[in-house]
Amino acid sequence: MATDADHLLWIDLETTGLSPAEDEILEIGMILTDDQLNPIAELELLVQPSTYGMARLAAKPYVQKMHTDNGLLRALSTAPRFGPDAPPEVTVASRQILGWIAGLGAQKGRVAICGSGVAKFDYQFLERLTPELTDFCTYFIPFDSGILRRSYRTSTGSTLTTVDEMKTHRGIDDIRCHLAEAQQFRNLYRMAALMLEQNPGIDLSDPNFDPAAVVASFRRPPALGATAPISEEDARGRLAHLNLAAADPARYEAIRCERGWIFYFRWGSGPVLMNARAWVVADDGPARILPTYETTEAAVGRKIAN
Repeated sequence: MATDADHLLWIDLETTGLSPAEDEILEIGMILTDDQLNPIAELELLVQPSTYGMARLAAKPYVQKMHTDNGLLRALSTAPRFGPDAPPEVTVASRQILGWIAGLGAQKGRVAICGSGVAKFDYQFLERLTPELTDFCTYFIPFDSGILRRSYRTSTGSTLTTVDEMKTHRGIDDIRCHLAEAQQFRNLYRMAALMLEQNPGIDLSDPNFDPAAVVASFRRPPALGATAPISEEDARGRLAHLNLAAADPARYEAIRCERGWIFYFRWGSGPVLMNARAWVVADDGPARILPTYETTEAAVGRKIAN
């Protein structure tokens, strides 16, 4: 992935409020990845705020409640006040982070800061409170999953992933979510790039561009001389060859679909999937697992037919 950076520093800050100009950092969660978004190491730091910072926190009941509920304030209040295990002040934390990323092989000017809402929020805190860190990193932000998320929702009316809903507003938990989200957007971009490369006739600049028509053109008609349908017995035989419980007709229901069979766990007296894994055996291929939450035979049929 061309990012002009060898490493990406994924950062999430927990703070005393929303003002980068006045509020202070309480916690920093970080994941260092390579430029392919492969995690290298994680670091989580509590940061000791000043008396002024805690006063600002106390003046915001909603922030105080959030950090009480997620355990952050308890972690700060029960941490040692002095000694090597005490939360560092922000300037000391900045030096610790620099030593950490440098020790992992990151070089000045070859590290880019990433996150969610990072340009509007986190980076502005870092620029004011940890200038040594922002000077060490590049000025550009190649991934802001918050911008990607909102852009996708605005463009499609839907969400690509719900991983953002798992945030706890603790630094390391949230940055793991943001990285997972960015990885899914990265996969989407790669898939789209491959599609465009293999279909040079697609013109994204066309004012009448119709995504549905493009997708429909990718649906190939059945090939001449297509594989003959296999029987349920043959399909169960393939499952038995893999020592899979789905081979047992007493335990797994079978439904014939357009290009193969689907087997799912019998529940009660009717063919209902209770969040169970199903198995697909295609006419021309091996058995494969199919995680599904469908609840009707018709829906199950669509899974394989489409």
